Amino acid sequence: MKKIVGIVLVIFAISFLTGCENKQTNSSEKNDSIVSVVQEDKKQETQTIDNAIEKLKVAGFSAGQKNEAYYQMIGAYDGTKININDINVEIYQYNEAQKDAKKNAKETMETADSIIFENNSLLIVVHSKDTEFIDNLKNALK
Repeated sequence: MKKIVGIVLVIFAISFLTGCENKQTNSSEKNDSIVSVVQEDKKQETQTIDNAIEKLKVAGFSAGQKNEAYYQMIGAYDGTKININDINVEIYQYNEAQKDAKKNAKETMETADSIIFENNSLLIVVHSKDTEFIDNLKNALK
């Protein structure tokens, strides 16, 4: 009688563990798919300097040669200076961990002769007060 009870308990335990394992696997597969969708959305939100310049070219802007900016001094991940339609523009790229540095840089770099705006992961400094140019620039980078 003890052997039969022992065998029944072992079969019950194996069935229970197998059932839990399958539910765990299905749950983790769903979580993995959710995580991958979130990661894809973040990739789409993140814009690089080169992507931004390419968008501007496609929108009809003329872009000059890129020159390295001192992006490390303002805590950016990357940075460049470029002439777009003969107007000096600085583009700085920040990652998620650099939000505070981006905010500080925006406050520090504000001057009377420039307009600063953000676009996803980019901070863009336009050395002009031409509002039409700036509006066109913002629309091209959307």
